[in-house]
Amino acid sequence: GPSASYTLVRGRSAGHDFDFTGATFDGGDFTKAVFSGGTVNFGGAEFCGGTVDFTEAEFSGGTVDFGWAEFSGGTVNFAGAGLAGGQVRAEREQLAVLAPALANVTWAGGCLNVRNAVATSEEELRRLLASTQPRSADATRSRPRRARRRSR
Repeated sequence: GPSASYTLVRGRSAGHDFDFTGATFDGGDFTKAVFSGGTVNFGGAEFCGGTVDFTEAEFSGGTVDFGWAEFSGGTVNFAGAGLAGGQVRAEREQLAVLAPALANVTWAGGCLNVRNAVATSEEELRRLLASTQPRSADATRSRPRRARRRSR
């Protein structure tokens, strides 16, 4: 389908929902947006280029949902954003893309919800990311057992 760039008009979006389900993004600007309630839904959206920018956005009770989104060249930026009771939802598949972007947010009662795991701080985010990384081949390969000598 055709790709599009979106710009949210600056200001408060109290209680408003934005549904981008299945949309294709080559960028988007949510800089300094205030989400106090309501949901921004990117479920099943494709980020194929450019940056969807949430720089300095505030999430106070609002939710940004990336469930089943695909990142095939696009990025998301949360630099300076604040999660004050708001949450970002994603599936484990999106965590590798979202985790670096979320490392710079202010965790003030907000959270990242990845299926049944929840991160409420940068430290928890790092642990969650580490838990989803595939183990290296060396760590998963079983060690050969040494033959025991029989004593006579």
